[in-house]
Order: sequence, then C-alpha cells, then structure tokens
Amino acid sequence: MKLRPFLASLPGAFVMLASSATLSAQNSAITIGQQTNANVFFNNTLSRSYNFGVTSSGGSSALSLNSISVFLQANNRDNHDVNVSVYSGFGGTGTLLSTGVIPAASLTGQFDPYSVTLGTPLSLTSGAYSVVITTDHTTNYGFKQGALLLTNTAGVTLTSGLWVQDNNTTGTATTTIAPAAGYVLADKGVNNSSVNFGNYRVGSTLSQSVTLSNTAFATSNNTTEGLSATSSLTGQANISGLTSSYINQGASSSFNVGLNTASVGAQSGTVALALNSVVGASASARTGGALSVGSQEIVVSGVGYRSAAAGFDTTSASLGKFHVGATNISGNVTVSNTATTSDAYSEGLSVASNSTTGGASVANLPTGLIAAGGSSTVLAKLASVSSVGNNSGTVTLGLSTSGVGTSGLSAASIGSQVVTVSAQGYSGQSTWNTNASGTWGSFNSWDNDGGTPGIDGALSTTDTATFGGVTTGATTVSLNGASPILTSLTFNNSGAAYSVAQGTGGIITLGTAQSAATVTNTAGNHTVSTTLMLARNTNVSTAAGSKLTLSGAVTGANGLIKSGSGALTLTANSSLVGDTTVNGGLLTVNGAISSSRVTIASGGTLGGSGTVGSTFVQGGATISPGNSPGLLTIAGDTTWSSDGNYNWQMVSATGTAGTDWDKIDVTGTLDLTSLTSTSKFNLNLWSLSTNTTDGNANNFVNTVNQSWTILTASTGISGFSSDKFNIYTGANNGTTGFTNTLAGTFSIAQDGNNLNLVYTVVPEPTSALLCVLGISGSVFLRRRKA
Repeated sequence: MKLRPFLASLPGAFVMLASSATLSAQNSAITIGQQTNANVFFNNTLSRSYNFGVTSSGGSSALSLNSISVFLQANNRDNHDVNVSVYSGFGGTGTLLSTGVIPAASLTGQFDPYSVTLGTPLSLTSGAYSVVITTDHTTNYGFKQGALLLTNTAGVTLTSGLWVQDNNTTGTATTTIAPAAGYVLADKGVNNSSVNFGNYRVGSTLSQSVTLSNTAFATSNNTTEGLSATSSLTGQANISGLTSSYINQGASSSFNVGLNTASVGAQSGTVALALNSVVGASASARTGGALSVGSQEIVVSGVGYRSAAAGFDTTSASLGKFHVGATNISGNVTVSNTATTSDAYSEGLSVASNSTTGGASVANLPTGLIAAGGSSTVLAKLASVSSVGNNSGTVTLGLSTSGVGTSGLSAASIGSQVVTVSAQGYSGQSTWNTNASGTWGSFNSWDNDGGTPGIDGALSTTDTATFGGVTTGATTVSLNGASPILTSLTFNNSGAAYSVAQGTGGIITLGTAQSAATVTNTAGNHTVSTTLMLARNTNVSTAAGSKLTLSGAVTGANGLIKSGSGALTLTANSSLVGDTTVNGGLLTVNGAISSSRVTIASGGTLGGSGTVGSTFVQGGATISPGNSPGLLTIAGDTTWSSDGNYNWQMVSATGTAGTDWDKIDVTGTLDLTSLTSTSKFNLNLWSLSTNTTDGNANNFVNTVNQSWTILTASTGISGFSSDKFNIYTGANNGTTGFTNTLAGTFSIAQDGNNLNLVYTVVPEPTSALLCVLGISGSVFLRRRKA
C-alpha cells in the first residue's frame, strides 16, 4: 500500500517511528527514528535497528499496533524480501513480538511507502521496543534512505511528539533522546488489582502489600515526570502506607490494602487510586500542577467467620463432701460453644487439657468439635480427699477455634480457662449441730469438719456420732435410708431428748473390723429406735441419773456390755445371740433377748418384763423383775451365786404373781448348788403402796399366814435349802424395805418347781404359855391317872 499523502508531510531523508497509547489532549506519544541530512544505509549484515519507547496515559491503556509502514528508496532493484520485526527491548533485544514482510517484487527505485501487516497484532504497554529491518541482499546498497511510521489497528497513523536522533549509519542504532515537547508524563504499574483474602476470622487483621510503579519511558535528560496517587474507599476496604510524595520514573512504592473484619459473611470493597503526573524532581518543561493520568481500582474481598466462644456452667467445680480417704471422685462440668447459631459463619470449639495442679484432672473431653450452640459434658476429677476441710486443685483447659466444617481455617487458640476442682473433706467424727430434727444424711446438720458420720463404708473405720447440747427441744434424727457404721454413739443433753429413728429405712452398725464400739449416755433421757447391729462387742455406758432406751432390735453375734450407774432399757424383740453382761446400773429388758446369755455382775441390775436368755447372777449382782412389780422370763437356766440379790417388790398381797408381786419364770432350771448356809443369796423385800410409790403393800394381813410364788423353774430347782437365803425386810441393796407391820416372819420354801416366799405368824406369848401349860397339865393328869 502506497502512503503518498503521508510523504508530503515528512522531511527528506527521514526514518521515523511513531508510537502512542490511548491519546489525550496532551502530547502522550513518543516518536523515534529521525536521521537529519544523511542517508540511511544498511551495513554488510543488511540489518538495521530503530529504537522507540512507549509511555501510556490514562491508566491501563496500551498501544494497539497492527501495521508498520516503511518508506524506502531502492537504487537498484533486486529480488530480495525485506523483513520487519518488532522486539520488546532496544537494539533488537528482548522477546520477538511480531513480524511482517515487504516482498522483493514490490520494491521500486523510488521513495515509496510500503505497508507491512504484522503477523500478530500487538498491544504495547509502557516500555522499550525496537523495529529491526533486515534483508539478505549482500551485493549492493540498494536502500538509500527512508522513513518508518506506526499505524494503530484502526489504520490511523500515530502522531509524533518526541524525536530521537540516530547518527549511527553503520549498525544497530544508538539513540540520544531529545524531547521536542520537553516532558514525558508519568505512567503507572500495579502488581495486583484484585486482593481476595478468602476466609478470615472476625477481628483478625487483613493486610496485603501492593506495589505501585512509575513505568513511564525514561529519558536521558530526566524529563519523565513523577507519579503521585491519592485513594478513596468503598465498602469494607481499607488502605495504609500509601506514599504522600511522588514516585520517580522506574521507581516503585508499596502500600497495604486490607479488609475491615468486624462482620461475618461475604465482605468486599474497593481501593480507588487517582493517579497524577507531577513535575517532581524531573527536568520536565511542562508548566502547571498535577495532571491526571488515569486511575486504578483494587478490588478487596473476603468471607468472615466468627471464632468459637467458650462458656462454662461452672469454673469452680465443687464435687461435694467426702470422707477423708475418698479417692477418684468426680463431677460434671458443661462446656458450651456460645457462638451464635443464626447463620453458617460460626466455627467449632476444641477443648484440651493443658495443665493440672493438686491432683485435679479432667476426663471425657470431647473428641470432636463443639458446634455453635452445642455443649459437651466433661468430668472434673480429684485424685483423693486427703485432709479435713477444703481439698482442691486446678485444671487449665486450652480452648481453640477451628474452621473444620466451616471456614476451613486452621485451629487457633482463643485462650484458656482455669477450672478449680474441690471437695470438702470430713473426718466422720461428728457432732449434731442443728437445733432441730433432721435427716442423718444431711451434711449441714452436722459440724462441718466432722461431716455426716458412718456412711462411707470402708472409710468409716473410726467414725463417731455425738448428740450434744445444741438441741433445746425434743429432736428426732431419722436415718431415712442411711446405714451408718460407727465406733461410738454418744448422747449428752440433760435438757432435751434425742431420738435416733429409722425413718424410711436403715440400720446402725456398731463396730468395725478395726475397732470395737461404745454407746455412751452421759446425761438426759434418749432413745434409739432403729436397729442396732453389733459387729463387735459393744459397751453401752449410761451415767448416773441418765437413761437410754433401745426401742429398735439389737442384732448380731457379738456381746452387749452394760456399764455405768445409769439405766439402759431394751424394748424390742431382738435376735442378739452374743452374750449380754450387766456390769453396772440397771438393764431393763421389756422386749426380748432370749438368745443372749445374760451375766449380771457385781453392781449390775437386771429388770424388766421381757425375756432374756440363760442368766447368771453373780455375787453383788441384782435381779429385779418387772417394772414395779412384774414378771421377768428367763429362756433357759439361771444360776444364783452367793451374795447375789433378788429385789422383790409387792404392791398387793393378794392377786396375781407377776402383776401384784414380782415373779421370775425360768424355762430351765434354777441352780442354787453354789449356795451354803454361810454363803447365802439375798432376798430383799420391797413394799409399794402403788406401782410407783414406796409404802405399805395393799391387802397384807400380818395375822394370817401367807405364801407367794416368786419364781417358777420349769425343769426344777437344784440345791434348794431354806437356810441358803438371807431375807431382808429393812432397806437393803437399794430397796426401801418391807414397811408393813409384821406379826410373823418370812422364809423361803420350795414347792415342787416353785420357789415361794412364806409369811408365818408368830403366836402371842400368853397363847404360847397356855399351850405349854395345857400340855403339862395333860401330862400331869395322865401321870396322876397313871
């Protein structure tokens, strides 16, 4: 294609290249390749390179290049093609971008333009380029002079503004740029126009570095201006570190773009850079202030997820109250993920045990993540309760938020939580501290350090329970399902009565494999109405003036020892098979211990209207049937020893044995064989005006001989002799004596299996004398008659 109109505008013997980006009203094109007053020749290699630079204005615009027009004169025609090539660097260096051909057949001997269509249309951004013209013609210099010009893809010839002289006619062009306009506008390069942070956690800091460069074509005389930028924001984007100065040609400056992370879900925004060319430090001849060279938008985006949040139903896990020595105790602690469940942007919670102190630990930690709104129960544990009072340790739980199943982000720590694990230790040696009735198993009803006694099985080897003076009124303590094991049960309250009752169930076991047991009543009148199981020999001591009633059954194969000078009363039918010993005070049996052999030792008294087993009355001991008066049954044999006592009461001389006067029924034998006329057994007579009042017995006629059965032995009486008994009618062995006026004497007689108390009237002296005289007279008369 011939471009004659264009030639008319060119100076003679010029080689010209024009280039431009998107054109504006300002001179934004660079044209290079002019030879003044000289021909342009090809050298022996028949290759020539022309350099040109491109600087763009208006942001990301680029030079759209489709064809190059070559204006040449050939002195001698030949048949060799001319090749035109475009490179990405000066002097035919860099990357080969595109090529075109001028066929040899089209060449003429005149200056003519030739259109060269590039095989690959180019989009040239700011930078250095070169056009290389070559031919393989080697025999003559057919090309004298000419010009080159660039044409955009629309076929428009690009205007020129700056010229670069080329004085080298022997090879690759060297250039000295001499700007005709006196300046080159700044241009921009941004290494990233889209920043996607992906998924992030709310509250995190998101920042990415972006580099802004001044990519304007460099001039040797420093006429390329600097690049300045200002920013504006939309949406959730932010920016920091943007230089407030300018960027020289070839230099760059980095700044940070980020995303505000206060919200969940998809978030986005833009950082818009307004770009200006400023004179800055350049030798630019341009007058005026900053000149816009376009803008750059950086899109910032991401998706926010909220971290898991941990909640605890307690951070001070009190496991309860335990006997000292308890081990491996535990309680529940609930861990929750309190992050909102209103959307799908909450991460899961991970819980781990980081450290422990004081024997504390946790078990059943969740093996997976706790989803938002969910919870998991872990076991807070304490290895042992080693002392009375507070026993405690700590567990530090590490807490992490994890994006598994949600954001996909790796787990990250969100801190830790210290959980205090504690238990109240008590000794089991406790005193009732509540001025009211209550339940045995109520810890707060006992003193804090002693705690609930006897309910911890193998740990209750030395447990004791004391019911002291705190109570001011009648108080019932109910087992209600508890079955304490005690080595000591003590009552000490003279002003108010305690009753230890079964309630809804339970028994009291006295004694352990390690310790015998004691029951002590130091003051007042108190009752145990629940079953007592004697696991060891048990001593029941009642102080003078005090009374303890066991209205519950007494069981077990071990012995019951009554001591102290106070009273002990058994009212239940018991299955006790161990021996019963009365060492002191009064044991009243109004129920039954028929399988228990009873020994009444010196100083001890056995009474009551119940049934006991075989009974041995030692010297100094007392048997006193009934409850003023009454019938005592011995299921077995009984043996009376020298200086033993039978305190026998009568309220009426007429009536029924066992009701109006004392009686003992023995199912076996009464053994009196150890007694002699000098080692006697004592019968202490005791008259009553009423069942509860000492005084003259009713219906007693002192002038009439009378007899009362005081004992019946079903299988007989062994070793009886009336002279083996002392009969006391005066006060003796705690009795007030037989106060009725007597006109006779008492004696003991055996009547078969019965032992009878016999009253015999003593005759008046005159009557006795008359009897004697009558006899004598009779004798005398007989003699006389003889």
